[in-house]
Amino acid sequence: MTNPEIISSINKWNSLVLSKDPKAADAMVSAFQQGGNCFAYTLDEYSQKCELLHLYPGIYKNELYFFVIPADYDKEEYKDVLYKYTTPCKVYFNLGSNQIPDTVAKARIDRWKDNYKSWIPAQAKSPVGMFQAFVLEVGDFELKETLVTMGLLSDKTYNLDRADLIVTNQEDDLVLYDDAANVVPPFTPSATTNDFYLLSL
Repeated sequence: MTNPEIISSINKWNSLVLSKDPKAADAMVSAFQQGGNCFAYTLDEYSQKCELLHLYPGIYKNELYFFVIPADYDKEEYKDVLYKYTTPCKVYFNLGSNQIPDTVAKARIDRWKDNYKSWIPAQAKSPVGMFQAFVLEVGDFELKETLVTMGLLSDKTYNLDRADLIVTNQEDDLVLYDDAANVVPPFTPSATTNDFYLLSL
């Protein structure tokens, strides 16, 4: 995929996120209805050398994708070669056909599947708004085969649900789960707007 295609795809998602039109939330729901709730990703040579990954939702040829780039390359100095470091991952449905013994991971995945149609419009209207990117630690990708699935984490402290990504690592009969994803916005001192170059384009 080319730089303009990557940037345009991310901008299409962000135009929905930043839109004040109530139909924008419907378009985000539709993107997940048509696309799915997960994507496959394998660490490439650049990702293996970094500690963090940035994951941007985007719409390419009317289909939902996540664009994964090592945080070290999500910078203006790489603007001409972003395509070299960015992996487009088409979103598809995983309805739980792989067995997930971890009840917490399954509960979060199920909460997304059961509630995304109502959660997205509510989140879009909230002061924080809809997510524009995620941050994941490279260490979450522990095995050769990984599956990244949308989830909703129920935060009882604040009485709300927040978007989550569940990384399922599979190799033969071994299955490991990681979910140390941070969603942005909100931005934090360790994940400022300056750290997400692709959002500035």
